[in-house]
Amino acid sequence: DSDCFKGKWGQGNAYKERIDKLTDVTKDLRNEYGVIAIIWALHIPPYHPDLENELCLLNSEKIISAAKNSDVKVKHIFCGHIHDHDPSYQADEITIHYAGTATEFMYGSHTIHVTEVEVDSGFINTVTRYNYLHNEKSGLFELLDTVDYY
Repeated sequence: DSDCFKGKWGQGNAYKERIDKLTDVTKDLRNEYGVIAIIWALHIPPYHPDLENELCLLNSEKIISAAKNSDVKVKHIFCGHIHDHDPSYQADEITIHYAGTATEFMYGSHTIHVTEVEVDSGFINTVTRYNYLHNEKSGLFELLDTVDYY
């Protein structure tokens, strides 16, 4: 039930048991603390518009569906794996944030994203990402841009 090519390397699987555990923990936290800001973190992203089949998360649509669940209501997911320096993409109402790569030898650009999450009364108002790009000449990471997500 996934569009991904089922290869041996570079993929993950959104196992039902793990999704159930993630949603159960999220629901438990919401029940215990009431309105609380929760961000999920996954290694392999559940969505990327240009993701190559061999790097995809099998059954990824189940992660997006679980995050949208009315008892869960997760609006932001942080992830890595694909080394994409583009900061984020939308999957339905969910913002998927990518970590990029600071050190991979073969990749063209090295990035760091400093992320601030503004929470008010248990709701995430803004996720601000300060995107830094490595300058090969100076050897420093320099501020590329700042992006706000609501």
